[in-house]
Amino acid sequence: MLGSILTASYQQNLRLPAGLDGMLPGAALHNAGETLAGAVEAANLLPGPLSQAVMHAAAAAFDSGVHVTAAIGLVLMATAAMLAGVVLRKVPKAA
Repeated sequence: MLGSILTASYQQNLRLPAGLDGMLPGAALHNAGETLAGAVEAANLLPGPLSQAVMHAAAAAFDSGVHVTAAIGLVLMATAAMLAGVVLRKVPKAA
């Protein structure tokens, strides 16, 4: 589930440079918008500065997704720890 959230966040936050439509095949452009690996493949098809711009945009979007996913994971783990503490308080101790 967290992987799906990471992917959705990446896709929402990705801001590719303008003008890539004519420079990349449609499949490469689509894949760049879907995953970090797709963006790396697309960047490898582009000249230097534009390649770096795509890589920077993809890395920023991926980092954002990791932060969102890590925050959600932190909340889930803290909730699970509190729940375990509450439930285990009622378990009798061994004699």
